[in-house]
Amino acid sequence: MKNLTKTEKEIVNYLVAKNEGIRPPLIRIYQYLQAFTGNFSLDMPFTFYFSDERKPIMYVRDMTKPHERSSHAAFFNECAKRKPKIEEIIGFYEYLVDNGYVKRFYKGLAGRQDLPERYDLIWRRYNDFYSGIMTGLTLVCLSEFVPKLKLYELWATIQQ
Repeated sequence: MKNLTKTEKEIVNYLVAKNEGIRPPLIRIYQYLQAFTGNFSLDMPFTFYFSDERKPIMYVRDMTKPHERSSHAAFFNECAKRKPKIEEIIGFYEYLVDNGYVKRFYKGLAGRQDLPERYDLIWRRYNDFYSGIMTGLTLVCLSEFVPKLKLYELWATIQQ
């Protein structure tokens, strides 16, 4: 196993806690992991919605009045800053699946929240993702991950 980054350790801790039915520890990347669920909650800064299984859209909470919002270009620049962390998280989930640390169960769009009524008053749409990140978002957002014994062994080593 490679040396884990702080983000990767947080993902391992999150997956184990979730599987054990306990509240996941507070972690820096929690807002990203919450966003992958697709829920629309006012305590979330952003979330991912799928118009179909291959088209993720990031909705970003913006409580300012629509006519007072930042320009489209400024908004897109701010959203683009999240891409490296999204790619890092997605990449580690792919690593965990590919190396037998977790079992992936594809669930598709079943159970994902619909767009809330009048969502455009609170949420701004960002969909400037290229193919690779869209594929990764589909994998992570539309699947359930169950730790295997190998992940628990890894988790035990990072607890020391």
